[in-house]
Amino acid sequence: MVIDGWTLFGFLANAFFTIRVLIQWISSERAKKCLAPPSYWWFSLAGAAVMIIYSLERLFDEQFQDAPTPLPMLIGTIASLVPYSRNLMLNYKASRKWHILSYIFGGGILLFCVGLLLYMDVQLIRTNWIIVGSIGSVIWYSRFMWQWIYAEKEQRSEFPISFWYVSLTGLGLNLIYSIAMGDIVFILQFIFNVIPISRNIMLMRNHGGRGIS
Repeated sequence: MVIDGWTLFGFLANAFFTIRVLIQWISSERAKKCLAPPSYWWFSLAGAAVMIIYSLERLFDEQFQDAPTPLPMLIGTIASLVPYSRNLMLNYKASRKWHILSYIFGGGILLFCVGLLLYMDVQLIRTNWIIVGSIGSVIWYSRFMWQWIYAEKEQRSEFPISFWYVSLTGLGLNLIYSIAMGDIVFILQFIFNVIPISRNIMLMRNHGGRGIS
């Protein structure tokens, strides 16, 4: 594992993600039910922005060219900007024009992800580990797409209990892939989430499987 300036920069993303988890976890413990406070989504956006920059640097860094690629994490993080921003719209009861802009932003982000995937040279895939990383990232980041659909239906930002079960599945695969990558930033990002995810499942089961924002 290589620890350098970029690694420390990646830790900044982990700090934002850790803060969002602690905010959501503490808020839920106090209320004795699963909450989705607006600050959770703000720190999610901040962490995603830093992680995108880190992943891009890691992707093209020559010293990592023989290791599994962070491409699955990069695309997943970019795509996650869509549900993060939409949840903020729902939290703040934004006007119709902001909703329209967020839909345009979301469509652009998703098209960019497809374009990035098609543009990348096949050599960036490098090993069969890409299968594990891709499946893990699809599961891990699609949980926010599922949460987004659920929140749009309810017209408020909240988590269905399935969000947390999907989280555990994606977390396991991504942790394995991160270890194969030998990247301490991604390893710590995923390993820390085991406790709060498990705790949210317990809270929601006690609350009838429903989260309240």
